[in-house]
Parts: sequence; C-alpha cells; structure tokens
Amino acid sequence: MATVIKRLCKGCGICSRVCSRGAIRIIANVAAVNGSLCDDCEECVFACPNGAISG
Repeated sequence: MATVIKRLCKGCGICSRVCSRGAIRIIANVAAVNGSLCDDCEECVFACPNGAISG
C-alpha cells in the first residue's frame, strides 16, 4: 500500500488524479490513501513531484 510522508506532501493532488482506483484523496491539504482501494500499482509514487509517497 502507498504511504504518504506528510511532511513532504504539499497537497497538490497529482497523486489523486493519477490513481485509477480512486484510493487517494486530499484532506486538509495532505494526501490520504485508502488502503482497501490501493492496488500497489505505484503510479502515485512516480507521479509525486515532492517524493511524498512511498510504495
């Protein structure tokens, strides 16, 4: 499951836009991953310009 490194997340929403499963939402300007929807594709990891998501 993707994990958000909150101190690096800028809340830009790129990760949520690339997630085909709808597993990522921006809440209070920080990405949040719904583990039950995440399929570990790591598209969000590659898309994050701040390196705020690890797979």
